[in-house]
Amino acid sequence: MFSSLRDIVYLAALAHLPRPMFKAIVAFMSHFMLGDLQKDKDFSAKRVAKRLAQGTDRNDFVSPILRANDEKGMTVPEIESSFNIVIVAGSETTATLLSGALFHLTTHPQPLRLLLSELHSAFPPGTPVTFSAVQNLPYLNAVLEESLRVYPPSAFAQARVRRSGDPGGCDVGEELGVRGGVPA
Repeated sequence: MFSSLRDIVYLAALAHLPRPMFKAIVAFMSHFMLGDLQKDKDFSAKRVAKRLAQGTDRNDFVSPILRANDEKGMTVPEIESSFNIVIVAGSETTATLLSGALFHLTTHPQPLRLLLSELHSAFPPGTPVTFSAVQNLPYLNAVLEESLRVYPPSAFAQARVRRSGDPGGCDVGEELGVRGGVPA
């Protein structure tokens, strides 16, 4: 599902090559990348068709969108395109965040014990886990915030344009674009 996202990361890395080399590689890879994009688009189209067939009676985030979709609303291709973004953004970034959080928790036993203690006291056996109850768990939220800081799900370095200065002891000229990982 996320091969096209992987291709975008590759392109971002390849963009640092000399321009003629970059263009040649992109020309070679474009056939494969277009195939990946089409697979993702087809996946989203199937999911949208299945969801549209279920109507607006479900209690999910899609129903209000579909109910408001009158004659001036979105076309099916527009819905497919929008939900392709939602599927990728809501799946890949969430999976990456949770992978990072679980990795760090399993390699740091004390925070894991604290989190499990908070979860077990908030949700004894048989207690349903609800969205509102989870919002009131300060340690869980701290773990997720720290995971976002240390293990950001963004596939791209965040760009900053510096007017001038000395970030991290490196002299950079005026209006030079600087990219660094999110925690930087």
